[in-house]
Amino acid sequence: MRQWIAFIALGLLWPNWSAAAIEEGALMTARQKALEEGKYLYVAFLGEGWSVRCKRFQEHVLDDPAFREFAAGHLVYFPVLARRKPPLSREETAVLQSWVIHFDIKAYPTLILIAPDGKELLRHGYKDLDGPAYVELLRSLLPAGA
Repeated sequence: MRQWIAFIALGLLWPNWSAAAIEEGALMTARQKALEEGKYLYVAFLGEGWSVRCKRFQEHVLDDPAFREFAAGHLVYFPVLARRKPPLSREETAVLQSWVIHFDIKAYPTLILIAPDGKELLRHGYKDLDGPAYVELLRSLLPAGA
């Protein structure tokens, strides 16, 4: 499993994806941001460069303008990108393993929507949807008017 666990690119302001250091407090920072802004935390465990399903989901949903527009107003995006190379330090690997254990990740992709109060609203693997259809799925889980 260590070979598959990799690094995180933390983009707290969608659609600007900014790489961040892999550190213990990154997930808590994202949760705090979601709470402060009244947004939903969207955690995406994606296989970078080796998972065909992750690549399809990225292309058909995450890169779609409809999803990006929705995400900008409603989500704090926290992508965890699993890759094999370059290797991580022991500390980085330990942090990533703790996230995989915490979220009970069994496969890639795994996408998790968490409400500002910390309640998990949605968890799923690959869905063969386009951006607009996926946005409708997410909207159906949010309170009216959100």
